[in-house]
Amino acid sequence: MMNALRPGSSTSSPTDNNKNKYPIIDNIDVLLPEFFPPDMKKEDVEFYLKKTKTLSPISITNVSKNDWLHQCAATFNKYYNLKTDQVLRSEFYFIDEPSGLCSDALSCAFDKCYGSVKGGNSTDSIDCLNNQTDLASTTYNDVASMCNFPPSSLPEYITFPKNAAHVIAAIRYAKQNNIQISIKSTGHSYTGAHTKAGSLMLNMRDYAKYASGSDKIIECNGSGVVDVLGDACILAKARGKDAYIRVGGGQTWSDVHIAVNASNGVGNLSKMYDLGGGGSGSVGAAGGWLSGGGLSTGYERIHGLGIDQILELEVALPDGSHVRVFPIEWNNSEEYINPQTTKVAALCNTIVVANEDKWDWQPCTDLSVSPEDIWLAQRGGGGGTFAVTLSVKYQLFQQYPFQAIFMGLGALAASSDEKSKDLSKQISEKFKENKLWVWEEAKRTYALFLVDLLFAPEKIGVSEEASFSCGQAGMNYQFIGYGVLYCISAESVFPEITAAWERTIKGTQLAKEDTELAHLLSKVVIRVGESIGFGPYSSYADFIGDFLRKVEYPGTYNDIFPDDVIPDAPLPGKSAFVLFYHVHMCVQCEVLVIWLLHLSLHCIHLFALATHMY
Repeated sequence: MMNALRPGSSTSSPTDNNKNKYPIIDNIDVLLPEFFPPDMKKEDVEFYLKKTKTLSPISITNVSKNDWLHQCAATFNKYYNLKTDQVLRSEFYFIDEPSGLCSDALSCAFDKCYGSVKGGNSTDSIDCLNNQTDLASTTYNDVASMCNFPPSSLPEYITFPKNAAHVIAAIRYAKQNNIQISIKSTGHSYTGAHTKAGSLMLNMRDYAKYASGSDKIIECNGSGVVDVLGDACILAKARGKDAYIRVGGGQTWSDVHIAVNASNGVGNLSKMYDLGGGGSGSVGAAGGWLSGGGLSTGYERIHGLGIDQILELEVALPDGSHVRVFPIEWNNSEEYINPQTTKVAALCNTIVVANEDKWDWQPCTDLSVSPEDIWLAQRGGGGGTFAVTLSVKYQLFQQYPFQAIFMGLGALAASSDEKSKDLSKQISEKFKENKLWVWEEAKRTYALFLVDLLFAPEKIGVSEEASFSCGQAGMNYQFIGYGVLYCISAESVFPEITAAWERTIKGTQLAKEDTELAHLLSKVVIRVGESIGFGPYSSYADFIGDFLRKVEYPGTYNDIFPDDVIPDAPLPGKSAFVLFYHVHMCVQCEVLVIWLLHLSLHCIHLFALATHMY
């Protein structure tokens, strides 16, 4: 048995030959056969039970596919909107369904998240399911036969751990009984990484919520930093950061954003803080988002990806070890945003109980995998793959003024201002008066301007600092629509960007053809949020709810989202393939050909960006 699960030196047993031999763990109702062997004396078992003082049994139950049908599928059907191909119901409600089986995409109840036995983007089975009018009175098997369901990916068993001892107990139980494990933080995976047929699902929604309340930001004051193993402030200070927050393994980004904002509001901090987290509130802050690299809201262009914000990971390994891993040596280089890790250390908990005050962290001596491998694998290796993430310590950065910059003709449509609506009409009429090539020239110029703004700012006279201050995880390059750049900077970058756009549009053939149209486009295509009724805001988290309320779901916002959350976008959908396509592909399809033609001019800039972000 590994040192990670052995008692510390302060623990003793009444039987000398059993001293430090057995683990202290409180989930003995599940683990009795493995943790207390038949030859262990009764008084020794009683001794270890007394040492734990409070028992916290874990409940492992069988999964009913009927629960998925009645709770998940029925709710999808009730709120499904055929026109938008979305479910007008926030993922937060699905996360809280009692069964714990619902996913962001309905098709992820099936193997490979396929919506049909045909595979790929076919949704025949899901469409058939959506056409059923009374799912509450039927059974999964009946509908599966009727709609020719693909093989199920729902787990065989499920548990809702509340603490590390529960997680380790579940892992040990699964190992004893030769059961695979699946790990679900929120079910936001479009590849179905959170669920597997025949598995024991660890649904982390009830896990400890460390980032909750108004006093969760930990500042690294110079006098308070002690050079001891495991102090997250050491790495934070090396990265030029002054604070961090600890996030539980089942928490959402809504939880974390709200906790940071609430802590900022208390007023006992030396400065206001922000973080580079996920943009959709119902996405797990320590689950597959993190294990997939952590694409943020555009903040990553100046602060790095989500995985670059991590100071420490607390995980449960497949062998039952309870481990913390963190860098202890690194190289500093001006080429990179953060110091480059060269050595990682690990601490192992020798007393695995529900009460964290009793945990005993000691240097690991016989881990089955190196700390460096754990650190690498959990930061980009894929959700639900290598370990269960129990908590993460994220560095925070100083909060700078936030601006939402609307790009594209749709920025006018998003405004309730009558002047903006009049301008929109004038531009539409101007395009009707001109030849088709004028419209095509405008679209091409706009798309290439955005490419240059983000990847080659010097070509359009924008500073690299201004460029990297702005970003968007899913920028819309369509001229007729609108995209929103999120910018954080001590000084507004809006004047610099608008001046560059004005120079660009006036240098086109379009401007020679119709100077009035060029003048209109130079003034209205790029609008700061405050000019059309958005802002000011302190951060992205403050912006997104107001934006969705006013633009995407006017009049229906309160029917879709719970109160007091950072909303999720996009909303759940029937097919993982369709959701992924809409989020990551469609908004960029118009610019794809242009980008490919333009790519050769920007290769060096793209590689430079990748290096900068790493």
